[in-house]
Amino acid sequence: MRGYSPLTAALLLIPLPLVSAVVGPLSGLLADHIGARIPATVGVLVQAAALVWFVTWLSPTTAYWQIAVGLALMGLGGGLFWSPNTSAAMNSAPLRRLGIASATLATLRQTGMVTSFAVALAVAAGSLPHQV
Repeated sequence: MRGYSPLTAALLLIPLPLVSAVVGPLSGLLADHIGARIPATVGVLVQAAALVWFVTWLSPTTAYWQIAVGLALMGLGGGLFWSPNTSAAMNSAPLRRLGIASATLATLRQTGMVTSFAVALAVAAGSLPHQV
């Protein structure tokens, strides 16, 4: 709609993975010191706040800074959630079952990702005009 090239559109999404990459390792260290419950809970709440931000501000004319704030919030929430969540799941498994626990966690993560893509594409396709 804005006429960005695929490369420009991809580069505009950088705040999410950048913030997540910085916060993720730090939240893992934090979880090692205080436990996984608080950082993971805060992470999910921050991601919910990012979704509210997008619902409130996102439109075809939204300024990029507003999109970047939402993406950064989503990256912050993801970074706060994933490391402690993985740590908690792996720490709850017996040592001789760590491989199974890791595989189960990876399978559930991939299943969630694929399902979310399918739902997002279905919503996007359903919002297109019938002639398209």
